[in-house]
Amino acid sequence: MDLNIKHITDKAIKSKIWVAVWFMCFQSSLFAFNYSPVEIAKILSRANAETNKFTHSGIGETDYLISGDSILFNPDGTHFLYSYLPSRNTIIRLDHSQFHGHNFSHHLFLYHGEIYAFGGYGFWNDHAKLIKFDKNTREWELIMVKNDVHLIGRPMISVLQGDSIYIYGTIQHHVNPKGTAMNPNCYLLNLKKLEISEFKSAQPNVEIQQSSSCFNNQFSKYFIYGSSNSILYIFDKAKNKLYKNASGPALWDELNTLKVDCVDSIFRVLVGNELISVCPDLSLEKINIDNYIELYCFEESNFNDWTPVESKFELTDFLYKYIILVLFILVIFLGYHFLSTGGIYNRKTLNQYRILEEDINVLNYLNKFKDDSYTEHEIDLVLRIYHLPHRVRKIKRSQIINELNQNYPGKIEKVVNPNKPNEFIYKLND
Repeated sequence: MDLNIKHITDKAIKSKIWVAVWFMCFQSSLFAFNYSPVEIAKILSRANAETNKFTHSGIGETDYLISGDSILFNPDGTHFLYSYLPSRNTIIRLDHSQFHGHNFSHHLFLYHGEIYAFGGYGFWNDHAKLIKFDKNTREWELIMVKNDVHLIGRPMISVLQGDSIYIYGTIQHHVNPKGTAMNPNCYLLNLKKLEISEFKSAQPNVEIQQSSSCFNNQFSKYFIYGSSNSILYIFDKAKNKLYKNASGPALWDELNTLKVDCVDSIFRVLVGNELISVCPDLSLEKINIDNYIELYCFEESNFNDWTPVESKFELTDFLYKYIILVLFILVIFLGYHFLSTGGIYNRKTLNQYRILEEDINVLNYLNKFKDDSYTEHEIDLVLRIYHLPHRVRKIKRSQIINELNQNYPGKIEKVVNPNKPNEFIYKLND
């Protein structure tokens, strides 16, 4: 049964959205969910069918992220953000955005469990802006980045490595009088310090003539850039090498052209060292990337200086969740241990019972008696044991009186109070 997406904000939809946000925040850190290429293709096709009338932009290989057991969709050129939840088998909208169209061909990625988009083109402007999806406001927020090197234009190729984004050239349209300007320089965006620097020694051998977004590469060491049914560039992040496709064939027969709505198109899924094309009939065509590079590509440039920014220990959102989980388990354990050993009251009583083990100085107590008779309350005050709990006080009183009577037989006699038959008094004899 098809479930249509409705852009409404009633309470029922909001409750679903918060469930999706919880899945996105929590499960992305604690669980890993494996989708097969066919499952991804089916879900992408369904997402296109259900969102196309709202977004007017197809969802392809560059427009989705897998976070935990959910798949997030950000149609190209928009701020729409959708989430597919397998437990509910639904696709729901997460964002509140109203303005779109400025970030076509952007680089969508996850960093420390947060959703980011870098660069793009729109409204006759190429840019290298960094935006982040705020889970609280459900809006895309602009991240201010220090740009002392005056990087302008849209990154032609950007590679996420560790805490850094490596930028291979930029492009800027509508620049008078040439119309389009390409800058072959290489840059680094440090996501921890939020600043851009330039690599002087990492110049490309051949200027990039085309630019494109990267296929989803969360489960591969390769970054693949292409359009339609062709591969343009391949970046091996393990070797820091960029390869350009010189003579590689199309990924599929030209008769299977990409449809505008992307619902029945061919989807490409990058897994390990294979690029898998899922056809409309769900048949698979696989390309071994290592072999493809060896047969059809040449090395564009070797980026030996492109080493990822070293991550230092930080209390990131991911670590906060584990620290909170460990503290929660520790509190439960200590609480159970505390209750099983009696708690504060029993511990305090145990300490008070230890007074019964103290030696009794008979003369010290004997010198305290001044009168001939005492009530129970009065004798406890004289013996300085009134502060003890009733049971402990009673035992201690008996200890002292027995000790006195053993040393001075008949010294203290317990008799019924003639005025109050229900009470006793303690008489002192000579």
